This record gives sequence, C-alpha cells and structure tokens, in this order.
Amino acid sequence: MIPTCGKGGLIRFLALVLLLAFNHVAWAASDEQSPGPDKIVAVILEDAPPTLYRNKITGEAAGFAVDITNEVARRAGFSVSYKFTDNWDTIREIVQRGDGDIGPGLSISPEREGYYSFSEPFDNFTISFFARAGTGMTELKPGASVGANKGSVAYELLHQRPGFQMIPYVNFQTGLFDVLTGKIDAFAGPTPVLWRLAQDAHVEDQLTVVEKPLTEVKRAFGVKKGRIELVTRLNKALYGFVGSPEYQKLYSKWYAKPTPYLALTKQTIWTLIVISLVIIILVFWRYLSVTGLTRQLRREIEERKKIEENVLLSEERLRLALASSQQGWFDLDIPTGAIKVSPEYASMIGYDPAEFSTSLQGWIDGMHPEDRDAVLKEFHECLEKKDMCTMEYRRHTKTGEWLWISTVGKVVGFDPEQRPLRMTGTHKDITERKRTEEELKKVYDELEIRIAERTFELKTLNEQLMKEVAERKQAEEALLLSRNQMEAVAKIGAMVNSTLDIGEVLSHILTGTLKAAGASVGMIFLREQETGCLKWGASHGLSEAFVEAFRAQVIMPGEGLTGLIAQTGETIFIPEDSSHDPRIARPVIKAEGLNSFIGVPVYAEDKIVAVMNILTRPPDVLREKEIALIKAVSTHVGFAIRNAQLFKERKQAEEALRRSHDELELRVEGNGRRSSPKSTRRCITRSPSASRQRSSSCARSKKKRYC
Repeated sequence: MIPTCGKGGLIRFLALVLLLAFNHVAWAASDEQSPGPDKIVAVILEDAPPTLYRNKITGEAAGFAVDITNEVARRAGFSVSYKFTDNWDTIREIVQRGDGDIGPGLSISPEREGYYSFSEPFDNFTISFFARAGTGMTELKPGASVGANKGSVAYELLHQRPGFQMIPYVNFQTGLFDVLTGKIDAFAGPTPVLWRLAQDAHVEDQLTVVEKPLTEVKRAFGVKKGRIELVTRLNKALYGFVGSPEYQKLYSKWYAKPTPYLALTKQTIWTLIVISLVIIILVFWRYLSVTGLTRQLRREIEERKKIEENVLLSEERLRLALASSQQGWFDLDIPTGAIKVSPEYASMIGYDPAEFSTSLQGWIDGMHPEDRDAVLKEFHECLEKKDMCTMEYRRHTKTGEWLWISTVGKVVGFDPEQRPLRMTGTHKDITERKRTEEELKKVYDELEIRIAERTFELKTLNEQLMKEVAERKQAEEALLLSRNQMEAVAKIGAMVNSTLDIGEVLSHILTGTLKAAGASVGMIFLREQETGCLKWGASHGLSEAFVEAFRAQVIMPGEGLTGLIAQTGETIFIPEDSSHDPRIARPVIKAEGLNSFIGVPVYAEDKIVAVMNILTRPPDVLREKEIALIKAVSTHVGFAIRNAQLFKERKQAEEALRRSHDELELRVEGNGRRSSPKSTRRCITRSPSASRQRSSSCARSKKKRYC
C-alpha cells in the first residue's frame, strides 16, 4: 500500500520514485564509464555543524561540505577518506605537510590564499554578528565582547577592527550559547550556518543580527600550493554541478528551515499508527478516570468552601491585629491607580472609613512635599525590580497634622508580558518612633560634639608629647653619634701617626671609618700628580674580581664617579642603588650590587692626592650626616699620604747621598794608592762596608786620613 495524501500527494510520491531511479541509473552509468578512483584525504573540523562534523553515532564525516566533497569526488573519479581535527589552523598544517590533500569548505580570504590554492567556489555566504534578541542592540559599541571560531575568516576580520574584546571559540554552538546566556555581547560567523544551528535548537526567536554583514565570503576546496592538477580536476567536477538540482537539494537539506509537516514515508505511517493507538488508549483511560475525577472534584469543592471560611476567619484576625498595631492594609490597581484600603488606615489619618476614598494620585498628593520625590523614586524602583519595598514619609491628616507613615508594599500581580498590575501592603503609623529617633539623634549629636572636642584636645596634647619625645630622642642620637664620630676620628688620627707604611695606614683608616659610619665597603685611590690618573690604594669588603680589575688598570681623570671626584674636587652622595648610577663606567662595579655611596676628595697642601669612597650593601644606607665624618677622616688620609711621600723623599735623598759618598770615597782611595802602595794594598783587601765605616769614622774625627 502506497501512502498518499490525496491526488497531489500520489503524484509527488511517484515523481520522487522516478527521480531516484533516474539518478541511480545515471550514477551507475557514470561509475561504469569512470576509470579506477584515486585516493585523496580530506581534512575537516570535528565539530562545526551543519557544514562539517563527525557523526557522534556512526563516527563518519557529515555535513553540507562533506556531501559536496563526496559528490565532487565521485564526479572527478576520486575515492575520499576523512581526517578530523579541532581547528582551522591544524587543517592548514596537515595539508601543508602532505598528510591531507584537501580542506573542504574553506572560506577564501587574502591570508589563506597565501598558503592554499583554491578551487572554484561552490558556496557563498555572509558573516554577521548575532546578538541576543530583546536587548535593543542595533550596533556593537567599542569594548563589546565578540566571539568567533579561532582560525576562521570571521576571527581574521575581527582582528582588523580594533576596539572589540576578542573571545576565541572552538565551535559555533558554544559561542551561540554564550550569547544567549549573556556571557558575550555578540558572536560572528556564517549567517546560514548560525541560523540553522539556532533553528535546530529552537532558539531562533531569541537571536537577532546586528549591524550590516561583516563581509561576503566564498567557500571552496583548499589544497596545498602548487598542486595545480588536483585543483584542475576539482574544478572540472564542480563545473555543471554547482547550481544543479542535486546541488540545491544538498543545500536545502543542510541549510533550509525545517519544514512544519511530516514527509509521508513508511516510517511516518507507522508512527501515525502508533500515535493513533496511544490516543485510543488515552481516551479509554480518560473515560475510566472521569468518574474518579468527578468524585475528586466534589471533594475539592467541599475543601474549597472550608478554605474560604478559614480565609474569612484569617482576614478577621488580620484586621484585628492591624487595628491593635496601628496598621492598615491597601490594595493598589497599578494601571488604573485605584486603591482599596482597610478602615484602620482611614481612621489612622483622621477620616471616617465610611466616607473615605483615595487613589494613587491622592496618596501622592497627601505626602509632605519634602518627602515626595524620594518616595516616588522608591515606588518606581519597586515596580521595576518586582520586589518588596519600604517607604517612610509624612502624611497629611484630615485635621492638618503630619503623621509619619511606614508603607511596605509588594507587587503580586503581572500581565502576560510581566508588567506589574497589582501591589498590596500595609500602612503603619510610626510618628512616635520618629519622635523618639529625633530626640535620640539630638542627644547623639551633642555627645558626638563633646567627644570630638575631647578627642581633639587629647590629640593635640598627644601630638605635642610625641613631638617633644621625638626631638629629645633625635638630640640624644645626635649627641651620641657626634661623640662616637669624634672618638672614631681621634683613633684614626692616632693610627696615622703610628706608622709610615702607607698600605697599613690606609687599611686601618678604612676599617675605622666603616665602623664609625655603619658601612661595609670602602676604597681609596691614590692620585698621580703628573698625570692626574688614579691607581689602587686600599680596599675593604670588595670581591677579588673587583679588586683585580682596578689594580690592573688606572682610572683616568673624569672616568666614573671616582674620576669625576678627582677632576672636580666635589663630594658625591648617592642614597641608594649606586651600582646602577648612569655615571658608572666599568661593568664590574654593577656586579657588586652596592647601595649607598659617599665619595670625597682627599687634600694635602691644597692638592687632591687621593679619593676615598665609602659604600653600603642593601638594605643598609648612608645618610647625609655621614658626609661630615668621612670628610674629617679624609683630612687624616691626606696627612698620612703626605707623610708617606715625605718619608719616601727622605729615603731617596739619603740613598742619593750614600751613592755620592761612595763615589767620593773611591776617588780618595785612588789618590792614596798612587802615593802609598802599602796603604793601597790594605785598602784593596778591605770590604766595601769596611770602607764606608772607615769613611764615616774619618769624617767624624775630621782628620785627613786616607784608607
């Protein structure tokens, strides 16, 4: 039996059968004529429906681009297999290294044309921004969060439009879901693909397209650059297929909106039969349950009467409770502004309940002008938030007095569009409470003033006391420091006079100065008067690499901090991180990690004879008051250097005198040899030291004797 739906349905069914038979014959003929198929590998995304994806049940490739690939491969004589990956960039890598032959359904873009050769396009579409419907959004504002699949053309184009917050995704479904949940403002992607996914998920009425399409894109097969033969075969197969009925059928299959009717197939017929049986069973079951429902309905009516009686009793109890607590209820019809109130409210504001009537506008007019704006703001916020609110204000009574009223209201009724229709609540007289609060506020304000005055007095006294303590402490510290520094300078002066060994003197000076100044590193460079260059003198607390670097090479005038001090004669003070001062000339200094720096010139007889540098390592620091100490020490350094120079000059003079005396003695011996041979022989046998001793004794006796 052939299922039909009237005469027209029978004709459509027969036409469909003939079309399928004709296509089967044509395919068979085409298969017989085509040579043996070549094998190609197509690389597609695993989760990009309805264009490309892996069927979760069968594990096979599916989608519009897959069907196009299969048909083109059949026409071109290819046998196609599929590889799956999770992003567009991986497809490119697989095709480039030769593990795949084609990328079906790739959007053509200038960037992709740099590493793909594309076939003729078999599809074109627009890329649009999808946003949540009902938000009133018509365009994307700067700073909007916009999502797109990573590696897609939409992702590339969004990078060219600054001002958006880009959110990368791996599939369209997650992006659309985040739009619907408000996680992102919009999602960019192929228009037909996103609409089809929305239709399949039954959320197309919750999405809308904002702004104009981002661009129009053509979709084609992408192959590795240089594979011209493969592109040619694909183009031949595409020719005549794109736009054909077969092509349109595939396009409608994947992108057309699902039809609202069921195709009459055998499966549908069986489904209808099953549904009919279910309906019959349900009708029979309904018939059997009607009597039971009737009995249940009667019981519910009786229970409803009891409930109504209980409600009336509860209302009476509520009325009595409200009256005893000076409260009254109200029921507001929001669209009309009509208000029903309890008798207690009318009595509260001095009216006879029998003659009192009011409305929303009457309630507003009865408020104190100073309270009206704030109360209306709270009232409208309550309507917008659809939540409970509390409003306190002054209400005009019939006798002309003002009562403080606390109104608690809540929206309890809405129309189909969730707009508020009804609000109920209570009015309570809080005049006595307000008066008590006002009196407490006055007492509190007076107490605050007294506390503030007393606090200010105590603060002033405390500040004065702290200031006096700080000044006394500073004075004690200064006195102690001055005494310690004077003792240190005196000790250093004693060291200078204890020895003439310049190296020993400078080492002792550095040790004493570092202890007095609270530093850990020191160095002294001696200045050559002829060249102005500085050479190593003494050091303390430095690495071997540092010392060797400065022993091996002199410092030129103006070089680094030390050369600058020797050249200008000015003191240099660097509070912190001196190793990275821009005036540093040698890299080895930066490696020491030094902190504070004080460098002073050392004078002797108004000439700079040396430079002394005192430093610390982190976290220790030097202060400006240590400069005076170091300058005082530098005076002793100058004395020590000058004494050493004088001692050296004296030694040199004595040595010159000795050499002159020896020469004179030799001359005298020569003259005596010519006058007395026996004396000459005795002189020849004497040692030189004996000759010198003899000459000295002769000189002391002031006699003219010849050795």
